[in-house]
Amino acid sequence: MNTKKLLVSICLTLLSLFAQSQTESIPYQTVITNADGDILKNIEVEIKLDIRQGSADGNVVYSERHLVTTSNKGEVAFNIGTGNADIFQFNEIDWSVANFAEIGLLPPGGLDFVSISNRSLLSVPYALFALKLGCNEGCPGEKGPPGPDGAPGPTGFTGAIGPPGPPPPTGQPSNNGPKGISGVQTLSIKNVAPQNPETNEIYIDDGTNRQDGQPGIRYFDGTVWIDI
Repeated sequence: MNTKKLLVSICLTLLSLFAQSQTESIPYQTVITNADGDILKNIEVEIKLDIRQGSADGNVVYSERHLVTTSNKGEVAFNIGTGNADIFQFNEIDWSVANFAEIGLLPPGGLDFVSISNRSLLSVPYALFALKLGCNEGCPGEKGPPGPDGAPGPTGFTGAIGPPGPPPPTGQPSNNGPKGISGVQTLSIKNVAPQNPETNEIYIDDGTNRQDGQPGIRYFDGTVWIDI
């Protein structure tokens, strides 16, 4: 295809750009025809967009490329700001001075881009500029990492004393131990053994009932008296 005969009918239709949208891009649509006005259907072309500052030959402040395929009607559509950027970033454009857009086309088999449009941008891109007006005092930066933990606060007041807890459970009763020997109040000197003695009962005998005939203690083991 002869590049000189390739004519592009530019329909720079900035379809819709909502002022409240946070997506910084410009919808773009065009129809590609040849020199005779015949629509070029289903061909792959590369489009280059340069945003210029101040005039049609001003400094390029942003450049991007799009590889697109025409439809059955010769249409191509893409969003300016979403292509492969050559220089700078789309969200860095100062739309208060960047006011010209140049469109270049690399036709099938071509070696160089052909400029097919270089025109002033009117009101629509300034909606993007309006998105940034709220930052005229300096836009906020990215959220930083969390800061270090603060120092511990003072110790709080001691709380009120709580109610007393329930009483502990009562333990199981223990078994009774063996009965002890009679106390000293029973240790009187006698010449006869006590009648009906209890086990472990003792008394002091005057020697009458002891085998050695000497005064001493006698002990009842439950059956007989034993001299001690």
